[in-house]
Amino acid sequence: MKSLSVKKAIVLTACLFMIPVASFAATKTAAHKDTAVSACAGKAVGDAVTMHKKGKKVAATCQEVNGALKAVVKMK
Repeated sequence: MKSLSVKKAIVLTACLFMIPVASFAATKTAAHKDTAVSACAGKAVGDAVTMHKKGKKVAATCQEVNGALKAVVKMK
């Protein structure tokens, strides 16, 4: 019986650890999407823009993605 309680404690601890990790990942993804959308505010499809990505300025082009105008960085 004791080993079952230990297993439950380990699973509970692992789950509690994952909640803030998942929240942080979702926040970072949402922030990136907002930056890509705001970079193209007032622009048209095909317009060149610059935006910050990982602390650096990068060149991007405004493109329609899933009905929204977003800055898309060209892959090298």
